[in-house]
Formats: sequence, structure tokens, C-alpha cells
Amino acid sequence: MLAKSVTIAILTVAGLLAGCADREGEFFESVVHEHSAVNFGAYSASAVLTRAGGTFIDADAFDAGDIIGVMGFHHDNSNWVADSATIKPNFMYDQEVTKQEDGTWTYSPKKYWPNETGKDAKSEGIDRLSFYGYYPYSQTGDGKYYNLIIPKNTDTGMGRWEFTVRDKSSEQVDFMLSDLAADQVKTKIDQKVELKFHHVLSQVTTHIQLADSLKELGCSLTVNQLALTNTLNHGYCTPTYDGSKTSFNWGDLSGQTTYSTDKEPDSLNRKLLLIPQEISAAVQASCTYTINFPADSLNPDGYSYEGNTFSVNLKGLVSDAGKAINKWEAGKCYTYIFTVGLQEILFDVTVANWQEREYGLIMDE
Repeated sequence: MLAKSVTIAILTVAGLLAGCADREGEFFESVVHEHSAVNFGAYSASAVLTRAGGTFIDADAFDAGDIIGVMGFHHDNSNWVADSATIKPNFMYDQEVTKQEDGTWTYSPKKYWPNETGKDAKSEGIDRLSFYGYYPYSQTGDGKYYNLIIPKNTDTGMGRWEFTVRDKSSEQVDFMLSDLAADQVKTKIDQKVELKFHHVLSQVTTHIQLADSLKELGCSLTVNQLALTNTLNHGYCTPTYDGSKTSFNWGDLSGQTTYSTDKEPDSLNRKLLLIPQEISAAVQASCTYTINFPADSLNPDGYSYEGNTFSVNLKGLVSDAGKAINKWEAGKCYTYIFTVGLQEILFDVTVANWQEREYGLIMDE
């Protein structure tokens, strides 16, 4: 079998999955006519295809029928920073909010803004509301449907979110949390709470391609098996708000899993949605593949080199930006490109003179 060669390139797209430069999103109007009901608008910080519920959606604008869960907090003459250590979701807990065909977001039963929201209110001060959301919605009420366990209604602050990555890439979900919309007060009749969502997982894609020299010969590539081994698959995400921004921190990671991804090169299921983590020395990408050659005068049906394999440690591989990648960060997309080829067999021919020998003949007399 011919020897093979493998070259590697890594594309890191900072913010492609979630950390795109902040920009205005699409907000969905829901006008209040009689009462000061709390209404929502939701959008994501990026516009890439993301997977939830086993399918990919355009995260820049949620589709009709998409559901988010919302936690709401009431601050009695106070605010989030002062209350965060003790406050519980006392206004809304895991409230199901659904996007409708007309672009509005609805929920039931309705909740209303507190009256103590201005100088003219007959009260001792100003009450405020804080909200944040998650996606995809838990379905079963506890989040286990998506291997996601939501905080309890007795947990304080923004809670602690337990998540386990599913083994099959096609079943992995795009776990998202929103910024905290802190210290909201009612200022106008059609005001809505704007929730900006962030992807809190890392997207890791492996791509296998042929070397240009083989493409020029008309060769094709068949990927027989493609896997990512020894990645951590379980952990806890703790969102916090410091008065100006929301942070999403992962900790207590555990478990080691091998993920086999879809073999089709253009399949969305080649993308793995993984827990952000340090890349250990044990994390490897491995592949078994076949290189197919076209027909020629000696092989009218073509021929193939089968059973080619490679296994590459991912820790410390250098990206196209010249940076060694030692960890996968939340909200970033990492694409590992492996270029495979065959090492050409070269020939060199030398011609040596025959050695001249003298033979003595003894003639019988």
C-alpha cells in the first residue's frame, strides 16, 4: 500500500458561533392595549446555522414555533446587584414563551409590570424586574429532554445549569443563554423585554479533503469513519451579572466520550456542539478513508487504496492566525481541516558494468 501524507489547517472563527460583534437584532413588537403586561423580544448575537432539537435553525431570527424558557425576578425597591446573592425567580420560573407566525412572542398566563415604577407612583420607591432566558425550552419541565437540567426555583441568582452532550452529533442541541435584562422598569405602553441570546457551547468541525495533486488526477475521497475522541461531555454553566455584563462560566467538567460524526462532507452533522474545555493531550481526531482513482488503460474500472488511517492529537495545533489552540471557548467555532494524500513512489535507475573476469582454461594434451 502506498504511504500516505496528512497536512492540517485550523480555522478559528472568533465569535462565529456566538461572539459576533454586537449589533442590532430583530425585535418583535407586542403592543399592550389595556394593561401593562410584560412582553418579550428575543434574538441571538450571531447569524450562523445552529442546531436545536436535532435540527439547525437560523439563530439570528428564531422561527415561528420556537420556544424559550424565561426566569423573572422582582426587586422590591432594589436592584439585581443588591439582590443577586439571595433573590430567587420569584416573578417567573421556567416560563414558556413561544414565537408566533406574526413574529410576536406570547406566553400564558400574562404577568404585569409593578405599579411602583416612577416618581408619581404612590409608593415608597421604585420596583424593578430582571429577566433572562434559555434555549431550547425544557419540554419536560426539568430540562432532561435535552440532557439539560435547569436550576430549581429555590436556587438564587442566575443558578447553575447542568448539561451533558449527547453522543450522536445529529441529536446534539445548541444550548443558549441570554444576557440578564437587569433592573427593568416600565417606560412606555409598548415596551418589551429584549433578550439577547449567546451560544454557550463550542462548535468543533472536522473536515477531510484530498491533496490538490490527487484532485488533478481525478481522484475522489471516501470517508469510512471520522471520530473525535476523549472529549469531556458533562459540566455546569454558571451565568453571572456584575452590573454591566453577563458572563457564562463552565466548571466541574467530567466524562470522556468519543463522537463519531457524519461521513458526508457537507453534512451539518459533521459539526459537534461540545462543552468548552481545555484540550487535553488525549483528545484526538481520527479517520479511516479510501482514495479512489479513475479508470485508466490498465484499470478500466478504476482502483482504490483502502484502509488508510490517521490519528492526530489536537492539543496545541496552530491555527491559520498563528495561534496554538489549547482550549475550546464558548461561542466560538473551530474547524480542523485535514488534507490527505499519497506519497508518490519515486524510481532511480543505475546501470553497472558487468564485472570482467579472466578464466583460465586447462587444455588436456
